[in-house]
Amino acid sequence: MKRTILVLLLFTILAGCTGIASHNSYKQAQGTVIWNDQAYTMAVGEFEWQEEDFQFRKISNSEMDEQSAEFDTLLVEQGGKLKIIIDQNPSSITLHQLSEDHSRTIVELKDNEMTLPREAGYYSYEVNVVWHHGKATYTFNVSIE
Repeated sequence: MKRTILVLLLFTILAGCTGIASHNSYKQAQGTVIWNDQAYTMAVGEFEWQEEDFQFRKISNSEMDEQSAEFDTLLVEQGGKLKIIIDQNPSSITLHQLSEDHSRTIVELKDNEMTLPREAGYYSYEVNVVWHHGKATYTFNVSIE
């Protein structure tokens, strides 16, 4: 009887040490803005990721203005360039600009770089990202002097 319990205990311990990664070790993809060779992590809005037997989901009830408030505003130059870096090789990135007058426009990205407006003001940006296994929304804001 003791031998059977010992064998079961040993089997249980060995089964727990299979080397399979725990889903608790999943790391959410980050979005980064590069300005003057400095990296700034964007605020995360919504995020979804699904693989075979794993699903991660973060739903945000806050508006874009509230989300971008989590990001320290970058002081940038008119017409300058920002680079957008997203982890885990997304299949598409769409960038939306929200101006102070609440007008919303799509901003073109070329080689993950965007050109800043030539008009001074405060701008919020929403970055919509899609991967094969998920999607996410990131936000950041800039103040143009």
